[in-house]
Amino acid sequence: GELGQMSVAAAAAASTSLWQAVEAPTVQCKFTQVVVGPGGWHVWAVDTTGCTHARIDVGIDNPAGASWQSVGGVNVSRLCISNSKVWAICANGDLVWRSNVTPRNPTGDYWKRIPGHFSDLSVTPDDVLWLIDTEGYAFRRETSVYQGSVSQAKRTPGASLDTWVVV
Repeated sequence: GELGQMSVAAAAAASTSLWQAVEAPTVQCKFTQVVVGPGGWHVWAVDTTGCTHARIDVGIDNPAGASWQSVGGVNVSRLCISNSKVWAICANGDLVWRSNVTPRNPTGDYWKRIPGHFSDLSVTPDDVLWLIDTEGYAFRRETSVYQGSVSQAKRTPGASLDTWVVV
């Protein structure tokens, strides 16, 4: 990356260690969170303004990827990534997930919103969500999981986007 897009301390650390500096999308952009999916190919970050960014062209031949692409539409406070989705908590506490995130489409297509009042989240590789609401209670949610191709769209028994379990 360009040294003008990172602090002098970060540039010095990168030049004297095994750390690889990865430039920000702009000089003004500062990240608050970076998340890597279970497969290692999708890397997303949240900046100080709540904007999300997806790392493009991450792969075996280029593990740091080529560049960041901004992904608009929501103001995010927290991110997590499963095998097939990027999940986020918005600044207003709503839960959102990004549709059609794939290695060829690392930014996905659109956000799908689930109203709520959440403050933190985690997800398993197969989209079982764990959330903390703004009152400090934990919730577990088994989301819809499809087996096979999208055209087959066979729903896993017992899975529902409307199933919430308080734990």
